[in-house]
Amino acid sequence: MVVVAEPRDDDQSGDDDPARRLLQRDVARALAQVPLQRRVPLVLKLVYQYSVAEIAEMTETRENTVRDRLQVGRRELRKAALRDPALRSYVASWGVER
Repeated sequence: MVVVAEPRDDDQSGDDDPARRLLQRDVARALAQVPLQRRVPLVLKLVYQYSVAEIAEMTETRENTVRDRLQVGRRELRKAALRDPALRSYVASWGVER
């Protein structure tokens, strides 16, 4: 699998807001619980905002495989976040039950 991702122009990773940094740390901790095979497409889609077609090309997989990995990966990320007390109320505010 070959993955090369450059941050998009609107990337705000230099944000100095302490609350945002804590949230990013907590989300990264939850994301680390998602298996790598599903974590890579999730990061490419949610963080770097690549399309399914772009992710499929970068990871050398079919688009349907990417869609499936995104769907399952999102579910796993949500479950991991709900187990984390620091993220539980944040995830609950999404208003999505799965």
